[in-house]
Amino acid sequence: MLDFRHSFLVPATPDCVSSLVSFREGCEVVFGSWFRSGRRQKLLAQPLASEWQAILLRNVALYPRLSPVQQRKLVDDLRIIVAERRFVGCKGLVVTDEMKVTIAAQAALLLLGEAGYYFDRVTSFLLYPYKMVLPAHGVRPSSDENDFDERVILGQAFQQGEIILSWPDVLSGGRVADDGENVVLHELAHHLDGLDGQMGGSPPGLAADRQEHFHRVFEAALDQLRRDLADGCDSVLLPAAAESTSELFAYGTECFYEQPHELREQYPELFACLGEFYKVDPLVWFAENNTVTNTHYEDEDDERYPASLDDLPALETADQYFIRGQEFFSAGRWDLAAADFNRCVRIDPADQEAVVWRGRCYLYQDHADAALADAERACRLDPDDREAHSLRGMCLAQQGRFAESLAAFARAGDVLMEDMDALYYRGIAYSETGDWSRALADLSRVIELDPSDKEAWYERSLCHERLGKSFEAERDLVRARELGWKDEGESGREGEGATE
Repeated sequence: MLDFRHSFLVPATPDCVSSLVSFREGCEVVFGSWFRSGRRQKLLAQPLASEWQAILLRNVALYPRLSPVQQRKLVDDLRIIVAERRFVGCKGLVVTDEMKVTIAAQAALLLLGEAGYYFDRVTSFLLYPYKMVLPAHGVRPSSDENDFDERVILGQAFQQGEIILSWPDVLSGGRVADDGENVVLHELAHHLDGLDGQMGGSPPGLAADRQEHFHRVFEAALDQLRRDLADGCDSVLLPAAAESTSELFAYGTECFYEQPHELREQYPELFACLGEFYKVDPLVWFAENNTVTNTHYEDEDDERYPASLDDLPALETADQYFIRGQEFFSAGRWDLAAADFNRCVRIDPADQEAVVWRGRCYLYQDHADAALADAERACRLDPDDREAHSLRGMCLAQQGRFAESLAAFARAGDVLMEDMDALYYRGIAYSETGDWSRALADLSRVIELDPSDKEAWYERSLCHERLGKSFEAERDLVRARELGWKDEGESGREGEGATE
């Protein structure tokens, strides 16, 4: 699917890079007087634009938790990253200062304890307006249960230096400080891990004895995580972290910065190694006396949202409407998102992606007929678009046309694997057509992705009952009621969490 690759200026080899600091020294040889010039000093001498400060406070939830010294370093580092790195919009995405500042600030979190490296070996940040379908190597998220050559991902780090990111997921990951999910931290952790020429969970800059120690700790943590998953134990780390020590390093980095107390409690030696590498103590950011209030973008009362459709400011291009629609969609404002995607379609009736996203907004607002019309229109525009067939399957299931729904889901293929709502609707379709084992598998996957999904717990209890598993049925029913499910008056799929 990639239409572009950028050649790497200097091979990343252990001879060239032994640590983040020595890497800068190697770059000075390559780029001559670049680092010795006063360009950075001149840049940092200028005051930070008020708009950039507002972006920091809006999009980087960890920023207010940092100490004043750390905040100043982060600001300096992000300004250099924005000035020196290349940001490229893909699939029609128009890169803005907000995108650059948001990504650079999250990247700078990884540099708080380090000096002299500004992701110089990142040749380009390639930004997409949505999740991508890409080869499985080095991606977030990933799963050891998926044998497909392609999968839906949020980002990808290439050894050549390119970093691919889904902008909506960058935004949602940055705006929540404590969920342990941040695609920028994840992909740039892969990048740092690979500065010595390989991504193996043993980052550069360590003495030989510390490399051996890191190796032992990461292997032990990987074994523990796999045992925990096999035993059904809860873990702060996502299951995909069990794929390899490289993925453990990247997912561990996300938790180290955003859920440090939980990571230290469950994997103390892993936490200590990450602290040694990043040279920061994120525990203080989440201490009881640090009373910073997280700003969650999905708060519909946020003053940044228009109060109604009439308050939406006009934009100039379809791409701008699409980007803003993505942001509203990530926030759960289906009405505002649908309005922006509708403008995209009015400007360009062949904009198949906008049709799909608009249809999904309609579905979450219970406008089933309009959603199905968009799904079928998108399938006509691109008969091979799996997202369109997945949307069509959901719409048909909501209308009770379960056999047709399953046929549509079959055409969607593995795009369903991380889509909770599609899996839920397919599970219902399987259940209603008597295929309870497959329904059980889909609903179990929904619960794995979101343990608070009360409808999935209830529907799975029905599957257990039909399969003669009375104990499991009663257990799931009790859990559904604990989560707020009611025996009557419950119908349809709630919109909460539907953006996954």
